[in-house]
Amino acid sequence: MKEAVKCNIGIAVLPRRNVVREISSGELRQQDLPGYVNRRQICLVYREEKTLSAAVRRFNEYMTSQDF
Repeated sequence: MKEAVKCNIGIAVLPRRNVVREISSGELRQQDLPGYVNRRQICLVYREEKTLSAAVRRFNEYMTSQDF
């Protein structure tokens, strides 16, 4: 996403810690989101396939059983 923004292909919403270097070097510009309350949520993303590998199934089961 950062590379796409650097190539002027759009904008992105990213965690600040992921762009610290690019902001300090002037490659990217930061704009805080007005009214945004920082409540970090994470999600598990994977391809929707009929057959997932055993490793992906086990990882998915582990992650969804955790209390984050």
